[in-house]
Amino acid sequence: MPPAPVLGLPLRVRRLIERTQRSLLHRKGWATVAIALSMATGLPACDRSTESRTTTTRGEPDAVYVTRGRIEQLPPPERRDREILIHHEAVPEFTNSEGAVVGMGVMVMHFPLAKSVATDSLRVGDAVEFEWAVWWGRDVRGWEIRSIDRLPAGTELRLGKSTP
Repeated sequence: MPPAPVLGLPLRVRRLIERTQRSLLHRKGWATVAIALSMATGLPACDRSTESRTTTTRGEPDAVYVTRGRIEQLPPPERRDREILIHHEAVPEFTNSEGAVVGMGVMVMHFPLAKSVATDSLRVGDAVEFEWAVWWGRDVRGWEIRSIDRLPAGTELRLGKSTP
């Protein structure tokens, strides 16, 4: 999309406005590519900022999943933005923001924890089953674990390579 023409202003001002429009278009273009890539792959798993995944007023989630995995890292107790790192099994029924089933492969992923979720009895290396919710709204995009339970010792998990 070419910048909109700016008529009736001095040439120097028009050029400044056109450069600014091109710059904004350029940045918006990269943002669109980044969003499209994150939607195509499910969730932005490499994004570690809790702000992008959690908000205070979300309403009902767009989807809820029950998944199994192995705890890789527990949150330090003093952290307010508690996250847990889990190597999880594939989630073949995972849907993107448009509602299309795209699946999610086996991966290691950070999950914010709902305030009600306790991790005191969990240890790194534990096999767990957890329920997590996803929101796709413009102002409330995110995900979080709503409940987590330790599985019996020796539970086999499917954590090898997988295609969703």
